[in-house]
Amino acid sequence: MKKSLLLAAAALMAATAVDAQPVVAKTLPALSSIPASVDAVQPFQNYSEVATMATPAQRKANAKRRAGATLKAWYNRPAGSFYRSMTSTGAAFYNPMLWNPFMRDVTYTNASTGAKSYSWEWDQYDTDRDTFTVRNSTATDLVINTQVRESAYAPALTAINGSNTDVYKMTSHSYDSQTKATTDYETVVAYNSDPIASMEEDYKAQGFSAYLSPKWFCAGTRQGQSRGVVYYTGAKDADGNKNGCWFGRNWSGWNGMAMYVEKPASRYGLRGLQVLYTNYTGTGDAKLTARVYKAHKVANDNGGLDSLILDDLMGTATATLDTTMAQSGLLPFTFQEVEAGLPYDVTLDIDYAYAIVLSGYDNDNIDSWTMLISCDTYDEGYGQHGYMLHINDKDSISAEYGLDNFFQESLGVTAPSIFLDVEYPVLDFWYVNTKTGEPIGKNVEFAANGGKNDVEFFSTHASDEWTVADKDGNDLPSWLTYTLSDSTANDEYTGHSHMVLTAEALPAGVTGRAATVRVSYPGAEQFVYVTQGNVSGVNQVATSNVVVRVENGDFVVNATAGAQAKVYNVAGQLVREATLSEGSNVIDGQSLSNGVYLVKIGNKTVKVVK
Repeated sequence: MKKSLLLAAAALMAATAVDAQPVVAKTLPALSSIPASVDAVQPFQNYSEVATMATPAQRKANAKRRAGATLKAWYNRPAGSFYRSMTSTGAAFYNPMLWNPFMRDVTYTNASTGAKSYSWEWDQYDTDRDTFTVRNSTATDLVINTQVRESAYAPALTAINGSNTDVYKMTSHSYDSQTKATTDYETVVAYNSDPIASMEEDYKAQGFSAYLSPKWFCAGTRQGQSRGVVYYTGAKDADGNKNGCWFGRNWSGWNGMAMYVEKPASRYGLRGLQVLYTNYTGTGDAKLTARVYKAHKVANDNGGLDSLILDDLMGTATATLDTTMAQSGLLPFTFQEVEAGLPYDVTLDIDYAYAIVLSGYDNDNIDSWTMLISCDTYDEGYGQHGYMLHINDKDSISAEYGLDNFFQESLGVTAPSIFLDVEYPVLDFWYVNTKTGEPIGKNVEFAANGGKNDVEFFSTHASDEWTVADKDGNDLPSWLTYTLSDSTANDEYTGHSHMVLTAEALPAGVTGRAATVRVSYPGAEQFVYVTQGNVSGVNQVATSNVVVRVENGDFVVNATAGAQAKVYNVAGQLVREATLSEGSNVIDGQSLSNGVYLVKIGNKTVKVVK
């Protein structure tokens, strides 16, 4: 069995949905998330506006705003990617990078209107040529899977309708307050595992901080007027004359806010939060609380936008404002749990949509305090992100309004300055079979008399941080044990780890057995499918009138007539496809090697062992 290194594994495992054209080598200019001349970019000055709460009729009118059918090119931010903005002062935002994971599929979903065809162009690093190449596609959506950490300019999408075309490519602007000139900068997209750490490596000496958000915070918006962030006044203050802050300390009952974040295309780790605040004065300590809930949205029947519904509480973080703190700054929140009376830091494993609820700033020790919000009102494809809340004395939400509908002049889809500390860790198999594209170690077979198998991984975290369990999070069966070890060089982890699996001999009367091993770290997981002895045909699974089994080397499927069945190998490659008739259907599997397969019928997926 031929083996090759990880880069080949990434290339073969990457599922692509683009019809890539021949590549043309090119050399990109130096890529930076800061303009070449930082001095030429004037800090964006926050400003306040008196804003009036919208009436029900105005909210209904705002909710009817919809994009027209005119020709317009547009694509959504990939689900689970974020904009990384940078600032040196807490108030001066520079053009952001769009940050994505690498070694995973990243999908730019086409959101154009009025088009009949499309053309994509993007830059991608070619490891064989050791340079960037220009790539093209005519697919509707663009899927990119990079083999290495890299940065490039954002993809350009051309929407086409006959002789008419429209082009969208993410750009941002800087505004020079002396000359009144606006300068465009091409947006850089990065494919990397750790946005905050990489920024610290590159720019910490220059005094820059970085922020991750599902919305665009910078010294300019993607299109139109150059402005990036704003705080609003408008809520009544204690004396009834002054204006309090809708997004901070006020006496109008708005004592909380929330930011919704969509379900990612692939999981990531959420290590903590950062809150950017301004206008703080206080007389004593005040504890703020940020809670992360699984969340979903439901349609609003009263003419408003979708309502935010909080589900399970997944994590809690706190931070304290005290009188020694600066008037404006960054407040870090770390997720913690308590065990044996002692707190310890945790990372949330995000593979779901969630809402961050911030509260605690309606504290009498705070005289004034407010958050910022983004002025970028373009729809990312996931609806509104920001919400104003009334939180009662039982920590329950008694009233909420999405920021889209909160004011008379709707802000549109925007968000408060709650920023994310996200990590896209890598946990992958070290080798791949270059003939089949199957990762080596994904399927492990033991003889009846037992033995050992070494499964090798590439990881951004050493194995002492992993969790090894069965697919349901329980202990492995007693007949299967494991040991972990890591390779090091100069006392540093190399990214190469070993998991040695040991199986006992089959008991008398047992001809075969199987187990699934889940290896995980918050933000990444892999499954190892273990079989021992004769297990062919033992995995017969019934799922809501769908029955799949292996019989004499073929896949036998019972399902509704007209359903489409698709068979995938563990590398995600489609190997068989069939339209089903009523009753029993046989899908030829004679030429397929033994192993684990996923059979998808409609929205049902069944795992079988051949």
